[in-house]
Amino acid sequence: MTVRFSNRLESLFAPVLTSHTAKDESSAETRDNGRVQTNVCSETKGVQSVDVAEPREPGRALSHDMASRSDEAAEDQIRTFIERRHAKRVEEEGEFSEEAWKESVRVFHEKRRQQARLEWHAYHCDQADRHRRNLEALIADHKQRAEQLMDTPEDAA
Repeated sequence: MTVRFSNRLESLFAPVLTSHTAKDESSAETRDNGRVQTNVCSETKGVQSVDVAEPREPGRALSHDMASRSDEAAEDQIRTFIERRHAKRVEEEGEFSEEAWKESVRVFHEKRRQQARLEWHAYHCDQADRHRRNLEALIADHKQRAEQLMDTPEDAA
């Protein structure tokens, strides 16, 4: 059974770990996932040994022959890919200038500032109402206690 740990690029060039069980693998089936050939067992009890198998062709998963490519050729291919993607985006969305982008960012931040200002305004208005209600209740309580003190006879005190 072949075990793949990562989809990162460097794993395409690293040795592939394979494991074998002591159980007879005659019931195993072989599958090819495009990168490595795997033996799939219907039942695995445990790993008893681990072998290291070298990959067959570096870059095969990327559909590229990495061994015969030069750095310049790879850079040219990347540059071509980026240019095609840019041309496709411009065709679909139109040219987007840096000034337009800066303006859209400025408008976005202005809207956020305005929204925050309105939310702070609402918070302070609500807080003032809460304080007013609490203080009015506190004032009423103190007035009631003061009146009770005035209504009681002096000899009871």
